Amino acid sequence: MTAVHTALLSVKSERVGTNMLELTTCGAIPPYNPILAGKLVALLMLSPQVAADYQKRYGKEASIISSQLKNERRQKDSTLVYLGTTSLFSEGSSQYERLKLPAGTIAPDQPELRYQSLGNTTGYGTVQFSPETVRSVETVLEHEYGYQEVNSVFGEGFSPRLRKLRAGLQMLGFEAEHLLVHHQQRRVFGVQMFPGTADFLMGKKAPLPSYLRYPHRYLDASQRIVDYWTTRWLSMRLDHAPALEALQSVTGWKLSDHLPVSSDGAGDQSSKPPAPPRHKPVSAEVNKVVEFWRSLAFGGPEVCSDVLGVDDLDTLHVAQDLDQFLVDRVRKGYSIILTGNAGDGKTHLLRRLEPELQRFNAVVQYDASAAMDHTKIAPILNEWRKARRSNRAYCLAANEYPLYLLREHGRRKPDDLPVLAEVDRQCRMRLSYGEAATGEKAKTEHGKVLVVDLSLRNPLHSDFAGAMLDRLLKNPALAAYAKSNADLNFTESFRRLSQETVRKRFLGLFDQLRALGHRATVRELWIVMARLFFGGKPNGMAAVAGRFADWYSERLFDTDHHLALVENLRRWTDPASVSHPRWDLSLEAAEGTRAEDWGCKPKPRKFLISFNISRIADL
Repeated sequence: MTAVHTALLSVKSERVGTNMLELTTCGAIPPYNPILAGKLVALLMLSPQVAADYQKRYGKEASIISSQLKNERRQKDSTLVYLGTTSLFSEGSSQYERLKLPAGTIAPDQPELRYQSLGNTTGYGTVQFSPETVRSVETVLEHEYGYQEVNSVFGEGFSPRLRKLRAGLQMLGFEAEHLLVHHQQRRVFGVQMFPGTADFLMGKKAPLPSYLRYPHRYLDASQRIVDYWTTRWLSMRLDHAPALEALQSVTGWKLSDHLPVSSDGAGDQSSKPPAPPRHKPVSAEVNKVVEFWRSLAFGGPEVCSDVLGVDDLDTLHVAQDLDQFLVDRVRKGYSIILTGNAGDGKTHLLRRLEPELQRFNAVVQYDASAAMDHTKIAPILNEWRKARRSNRAYCLAANEYPLYLLREHGRRKPDDLPVLAEVDRQCRMRLSYGEAATGEKAKTEHGKVLVVDLSLRNPLHSDFAGAMLDRLLKNPALAAYAKSNADLNFTESFRRLSQETVRKRFLGLFDQLRALGHRATVRELWIVMARLFFGGKPNGMAAVAGRFADWYSERLFDTDHHLALVENLRRWTDPASVSHPRWDLSLEAAEGTRAEDWGCKPKPRKFLISFNISRIADL
């Protein structure tokens, strides 16, 4: 076995190092990627021009490592017979999948050449470590050994960064082999340049075709490859409207625009960033609306509707079928108990509907806790008895504890207020509103009453959350404030959230939370919505005008342990923590996920790529 292993290593070192070419970076940059120029680049790598340049560069050069080992000059054969590369992710590649060059394109005896999928890598490397971590590990190694064990020079071995990290992690007591596995696999593709490639690489006799042995004789094949790409792909892209629109939207890109410039020979100076848009003044009415929403953004879970004015209630109210349903039931003589968690909107809803309910002579008590005498429900019982004597509906907003006391009183003294027996029955069955549950069958001998548990609805539903978002986006005062550029972060967030695709994907995050079994209160959702525009950093950090990190796409994932919705968004939907190359690939490959669809250029956050344009937002 030792002899066989030695022989295999010898063959490998003789052929693999020089007869195989690995493509590290292969693709097209804007504005050429919409017309599939990446496929052209990949096909041109099969051109004899590449093989000829490779032979010219390395054909007469001595192999450094082999020459040192043998202590004499050694030249290796530099005929290219195989090309290899990896896709960005493990789910394949739109650039390499099914990519082939027809037989006879290079030479009459050239067979069909194809990028073949060979499998996936193991996801082993160093990309998961930050530069700071790498530098720290290197510093520890040098301090421990007193010298640099890995000097990153040719001949030391593969991947100096990987070897440094492995040695440093092991020295620090970590399981290096586990930490170096990042699970971000890639698909491996290979091209055999002639049928006998495998035999040739194993050292067997395999006659080389002329286009491989003498590539300089076939340099005109490059044009034939271009002609094939033009016919096969470019012609169709020129009839593809989205591709042409993408080309038209791309402006010229010059390196000089990204380098320091010289000013009249007075020395180099860095180019100045563009001046911010001019600030336009806004009216006092606009400022009043803006301050209301800003105060909501900076508020916390203690914000409640009983301190809001009538106009503020109208501003925050999202009309639903439930509104008219409750009014209709009161008109028919039903008493109403709204229950649910704090922040579910019980008080808000009764306060908002109070004028309509009072048209039918209803008694409205929109805070049971405030109406109680400490821990006694006598005031509520007295109000309800009085309402029943005058044949009036009684409407009450009650948290679980006051409702529990009412049910207990009804069980202990069933004759005192008989309607409480029906309240208890409905609470045990947890009825929600709907015709099937609340028609005439809901009547009992105890009278007409309806318990509506608002915790059974989930405001995270895209219909409800979308209506809340639209309430902000369609507010004339906020629209005017966005146009004024008084707050560049607000302006940018307002503009992006106004885009339909961004809106859908933003609301999709809430749907994802619902699918996982999470819910939110109306109060939480309003605070989060306001923070998207105004910030309201719970940690007290001030936003920087016009900075990407202070746009809504970052604010959405701020940490705030006081709001469960914020923590759930950060934990379950933040792309920086839950994104995976497989999902990114699906989003990138799906129709309509181009950067131009967002009306902005890709701005990756942390390790994410174009799918996370502006992190979520471009969702």
